[in-house]
Amino acid sequence: MPELPTGTITLLFTDIEGSTQLLEQLGERYTGVLAESRSVLRTALHAYGGHEVVTQGDSFFVAFTRASDAACAAVETQRAIARRAWPNGVNVRVRIGLHTGEPKLSAEGYVGLDVHHAARIMSAGQVLLSQTTRDLVAHGLPEGVGLQYLGEHRLKDLQCPGYLYQLVIADLPADFPPLKTLDNEGRKGTVGFTLTTLQRRLASSPEAIYQSLRRRRERLLKRLREEQLLKGRAEARLELAHELPALILP
Repeated sequence: MPELPTGTITLLFTDIEGSTQLLEQLGERYTGVLAESRSVLRTALHAYGGHEVVTQGDSFFVAFTRASDAACAAVETQRAIARRAWPNGVNVRVRIGLHTGEPKLSAEGYVGLDVHHAARIMSAGQVLLSQTTRDLVAHGLPEGVGLQYLGEHRLKDLQCPGYLYQLVIADLPADFPPLKTLDNEGRKGTVGFTLTTLQRRLASSPEAIYQSLRRRRERLLKRLREEQLLKGRAEARLELAHELPALILP
């Protein structure tokens, strides 16, 4: 195993979301997609000084001496994945979790609660940061990148709840389903979730708020155009229906 950093470090976990569905969809071609995605991730993570701890299947476990480098690596990973033209038009989505702590280094790698914390954050979805990591990177994010507050959540197998933040990257999707946490089980679509969404936006950085509002405006305009088009077609059919009796009568 290569020499790994010790002390206060930032742990980054990744995996491909919905990899089983991709395998079923692509069949034998999935092997090539997996190899290419691993190459993309490895290039992005190593470019910012990442130390590869474990790689298994579609998952990476990487350590960084600086939290800001880990955040930049996560941004570059998502942008590189988005730039790729994947076969059969599939959409490869990578989940990333970041947490900063002081795990113990053993002969087998890192051990301790911080490792489990980072892994559980990754499993919640998108690019997520713990409160500790957020505090370290908040004032040094790359241009076009913001933070969105997601509230306090309980993660599987962790006794204490923690605050989670989403890394919002300009020109990349930022609206996701509710987090896969213990708090959100059975809450999708409820008034409580709507209020939590509003609270997240109020607590977000200005850049994240702007990007979120811009995307919402674009969606609303698209929906308006579609409804106007449908309304126009309906009115045309109604007018034709009124004219048909006159056309068929002698």
